[in-house]
Amino acid sequence: MSWGTCYSGSNNIHLNYPALMSDGKQFTLFNPACDLNEKLKKKTGMKNNYEYRQFLISNGISLMNKNGISSCNEASECVNNISNMKSYGKYLYKSVNDNKQHYGYESSDLKKLYLERKELQNSYVAPIVTQEELLKLESRR
Repeated sequence: MSWGTCYSGSNNIHLNYPALMSDGKQFTLFNPACDLNEKLKKKTGMKNNYEYRQFLISNGISLMNKNGISSCNEASECVNNISNMKSYGKYLYKSVNDNKQHYGYESSDLKKLYLERKELQNSYVAPIVTQEELLKLESRR
């Protein structure tokens, strides 16, 4: 049987490797949410849905943070203390001719070609000079 005619769950031609699934099936837990809710209600001693709802309202933020850290740690080493990381502000170029390379700048052939073309077009533009300014420039010569 060819991989092209096999309509099972795998779309991978390399049988020694896991399937290529972009829909996240390999990360999905198939435990029903109602089972998880019932286990949590029994564990905390809640008797009805109202108590459970009040628990979720009062502890929702901390539960979301714990779930986020837990899922992050399952995927990779999670950075918990982001506030200590050095941040760099946005850099605003002063003109088209500004060649400063700020932190995180990446160069490419296409970008270089584009910037060179813009710089060349910018050199063709003559400054707008009023008659008064022109006379001042003429008198300085």
